[in-house]
Amino acid sequence: MRYLLIISFLFCSQLIFGQRLVVEIEGISGIDLEHPKYINDSVEGELMANELIVQLHASAYLEAMIDSIKLQGRRFQVFIHQGKEYKWVHLRSGNLNDFEISQIDLNGRLFMNRNFNAKQLRKLYQRSIEYFENNGYPFASVKLDSIEIDSSRQISASLYVDRGKFYKIDSVNIESESRLNETYLKAYLNIKEGHPYNESRIQEIKTRMTEVPFLEEERQHEVRFFEEGVNVLIYPKKKKASRFDGILGLLTEEETGKIEFTGDIDLLLINAFNRGEKIGFNWRKLKGNSQDLQLDLSYPYIFQSQFGVDYYFKLFRRDTTFIDLTNRIGVSYARSASEFIRLYVERKTSSLLSRKGLNSSGISELALGDVKINLFGLGYSFQNFNYLYNPRRGIGIELDGAVGQKRLEKINALEEENPNLYDDVKLNTTQYNGKFTINYFIPIGGRSTILLGNKSAGLYSENVYENELLRFGGLKILRGFDEESMTASLYSFMTLEYRFILERNSYFALFSDGGFYESETVAGYDRDTPIGVGAGINFETKAGIFSFNYAVGRERGNAFDLRVAKIHFGFVNIF
Repeated sequence: MRYLLIISFLFCSQLIFGQRLVVEIEGISGIDLEHPKYINDSVEGELMANELIVQLHASAYLEAMIDSIKLQGRRFQVFIHQGKEYKWVHLRSGNLNDFEISQIDLNGRLFMNRNFNAKQLRKLYQRSIEYFENNGYPFASVKLDSIEIDSSRQISASLYVDRGKFYKIDSVNIESESRLNETYLKAYLNIKEGHPYNESRIQEIKTRMTEVPFLEEERQHEVRFFEEGVNVLIYPKKKKASRFDGILGLLTEEETGKIEFTGDIDLLLINAFNRGEKIGFNWRKLKGNSQDLQLDLSYPYIFQSQFGVDYYFKLFRRDTTFIDLTNRIGVSYARSASEFIRLYVERKTSSLLSRKGLNSSGISELALGDVKINLFGLGYSFQNFNYLYNPRRGIGIELDGAVGQKRLEKINALEEENPNLYDDVKLNTTQYNGKFTINYFIPIGGRSTILLGNKSAGLYSENVYENELLRFGGLKILRGFDEESMTASLYSFMTLEYRFILERNSYFALFSDGGFYESETVAGYDRDTPIGVGAGINFETKAGIFSFNYAVGRERGNAFDLRVAKIHFGFVNIF
């Protein structure tokens, strides 16, 4: 019985294979054509034969054609007349001026003593049409004119563009029942009345509208052509974008085992005054009596341009030791709603709150200092997520670099105790700051995603004092540790996180944060490679989005200790 099954299988396989046709191509030489070795029927064979002619035309054999097709038994034979190759001798610029030639990148050398290339010619046609469509001629067409072919099959021709009627944008109408700032939206879309019609700007409307966090298209935009110009109708609709975020943290003291509460209140108002502006407020209560306050303001598209202004303020107080004040004002250029370039000036002061207990024997023993830093910086940010608040795919990047001068202010009381305290110390030094952040979401399956991220920052100066170091640790950078409990002059931490998307604003996550930091100050050098692991869940209710995160960290080569794990409860309301 087993042998009978095997024989039957081999017979059926041979029968099925025998039904297919063997392809034979005749009349081709000097060129390799792509085609299948077997086909199922003559209909598939005719389609394949036509594709062979397309390949030959694209390879400069413009006379190529099918002579005949024969089906003999299982052999499908295609007889082709290949013909001779055609070559370009010269392609003239026709009715184009010098500026237009440069804009469409008409390189005559590509069409001089070269084999005819249909793909190359199509690209030239496409560049020509795109240029004229984006400069007031939406119905432009292009063709070859004055075509000459000699006996050697050498081609010369002129490129001729039929521009059609010239159109300007006559009006841009914002049709919406929502209260919107039309000036902002027109500046953002960069479609200006009185300017030449630009097809690429029209095609970008849908994409750019999806990039605005507080707007969406209620219906497809319309473009209407009249004798006097073009009327563009846009149908935007406001959507919720502002958010309130509250987090309650529970920290366990390693020595006493006592529980301490920390807090984080984050308010972000987007387009609250219908100007496309952003107002951010953040207050954090950290471990001990430390507190952090931040205010972030931005106003885009001033004077209907792509430029905007922003202001940032930060106050940080470390117990009764010192206080930091940071003021930054900048000018931004919006390449899109999700891509910005910024220039800014920043002034930071770090002042000691108490002189008690300070060691005046030397700067290294003192470790702290009153400093004033003035910086000039350049920043770049880009976000492209499928959904801002719970992305499954996309990327976000932030780059920031600054350079400036730092001045150390003498502490008179300490100098009176030790007149030589500042003799070998440079009071004025150059300061360099840098920051890099990237978050990359990779979708997996239907409802999962992997987050790969990195957060790095550093500062450099000839003399760095402990109260000007970068602070990190906690829910935003290096989960599993107390909020901003660590300091460094340089750090870099990677994030690997798996998310299972439960709903649009809900997910379950397993994560790990790890990397290195080093602290090089006047007091000495320190380095470590901490790591944190944990899990969390965000779930949406009618009241808002609740979150719960549990993480534990390991540092200094010690083992993970669940007794000092960090727990955070959060609430986000989008309005």
